[in-house]
Amino acid sequence: MSDIRLIVIVGSVDERVKLKKAFLVEQNFEVIGETDNAADGVKMVKEMNPSIILIDSELGGENPDGLACAETLSIQAPTTDMVMISTEGGDGLFLRKAMLAGVRQVLPKPYDAGDLVEIIKLVADISEKKKEAYSAIVGTREEEVINAKLMTIFSTKGGVGRSLIAINLACALKKLTGKKVALVDLDLQFGDVSIMMHIQPKNTIAALAREIADSGTLEDDVLNAHLIVHEGSGVSVLTAPVRPDEADLVKGPHIDQILRKMKEKFHYIVVDTPAFLSDTVLTSLELSDFILLLLTMELPTIKDGKLMMEIMQTFGYSSDKVKIIMNRESKDSAFKKADIEKTLEAEVAATIPSEGAAVMPAVNEGEPVYLRSPDSMVAKAMNELVKIICPDDIQAGAEEADAGKAKKKGGGLFGKKK
Repeated sequence: MSDIRLIVIVGSVDERVKLKKAFLVEQNFEVIGETDNAADGVKMVKEMNPSIILIDSELGGENPDGLACAETLSIQAPTTDMVMISTEGGDGLFLRKAMLAGVRQVLPKPYDAGDLVEIIKLVADISEKKKEAYSAIVGTREEEVINAKLMTIFSTKGGVGRSLIAINLACALKKLTGKKVALVDLDLQFGDVSIMMHIQPKNTIAALAREIADSGTLEDDVLNAHLIVHEGSGVSVLTAPVRPDEADLVKGPHIDQILRKMKEKFHYIVVDTPAFLSDTVLTSLELSDFILLLLTMELPTIKDGKLMMEIMQTFGYSSDKVKIIMNRESKDSAFKKADIEKTLEAEVAATIPSEGAAVMPAVNEGEPVYLRSPDSMVAKAMNELVKIICPDDIQAGAEEADAGKAKKKGGGLFGKKK
């Protein structure tokens, strides 16, 4: 295990002395800073970049609330894990609050010093493995990313399936190309990507915006710490804020930095958006290689779609950039694809069938329909959409998969074993 560099934020002087004595006998433990108050603790952590923060739930100074300090630290130092000691450590509600504040483990007082040391070692080991996993999945070398493509899903109406398309398109891109794929939830007030993918958000896009506002820049490791890798698909997800009031923290310049940095690290970035134009949405549209304008076979949506097409023409967006996607196609609809194309004076690039029997259970259980029901009509439509966006990468991915199967079937480097 690497050396564990600790900052101790504990209100009691006697407690800090006791802790330092316990850590002194550990060869790979080093206390690089200590304080009794939240303000100094936050400053130390930002300047000294510790491996682990040990924090008490009861601090000194003007702000003695250790939970509030932990929440601030989880935003200011998202790559550093925290262990908390507390007289309330055995209370279930307190534990949940601590976890939401970003604390990795809580040890109730009174505690055994040896137990605390082992917990810190365990948390440090997990933290180290997590950072290694991020590096392996996201990558850090620019030369690994070739011709990044960013695509924004937009519609002027709510309830047309933007998040559903964004999630399943990202999953399809990952599966069919084998490339690095990211998904950004830019519906800042009421984003549903995390719940639809059964993800527990910790460091959201709001926290990342705060980081950019504080430092003025965006480093690779900070971005990586705010991404959550979806276990089922391998897609890296940047989730929307947990609370609607945090939406105001995210501005257009923040999105500009985030998306530009992501284009350095991912082959494909899919952006989900709200049903209105804002500075953040306009920034994403401007940086996009493709804008997928999502419509349904309903008159208000088609009317607004035509208006949006006219607006995008004034922005100078070409037909190669703006792709019309028709969701929930149904044979029973009063409108047909040809009628819609005539009204919009533009081609419908792809259609997604209406398939509630497959979609609704997947949404309610927090699993992308592309993974849950790979043989569904919706999943097949996603495959066709990917072929439109990246035909070359699909062919390359298929060739790599075929080569892998041949090698496995052959049982060796030179063919099938006799």
